[in-house]
Amino acid sequence: MERLQKLLKGNGTFSAGSGLILLAGSPWLDATFGLQAWLLAVVGVGLIAYGIQIFRMASPASAIAGGKFATAMDLGWVLGAVLILLAFPTAMTAAGRVALLLATLVVAGLAAGQATALRRVAA
Repeated sequence: MERLQKLLKGNGTFSAGSGLILLAGSPWLDATFGLQAWLLAVVGVGLIAYGIQIFRMASPASAIAGGKFATAMDLGWVLGAVLILLAFPTAMTAAGRVALLLATLVVAGLAAGQATALRRVAA
């Protein structure tokens, strides 16, 4: 259970931190990523809210439910990012595609870790 809680806290921190960077940096990152500043800000706000919620769900009382929720949401992020990169390959700059890919790799790693931790808790 402790490993799952640490993964959820890490996930929450990564998500909220990424959201803060997108929100605060949206006026400057728009040209770098090839996306409009308002879109970066909206995604940033969503990531901040998600990160806070996941961090809160790391408590012992809600870690299992939080782990299931976070794993499902993370897998959704991975699927969505892959679809965006494949369906709209020129919608972002190369730097934007690399940033999305790197973030998605981190999210996939968190999802895998959470799924493993959930299986161990259930065993």
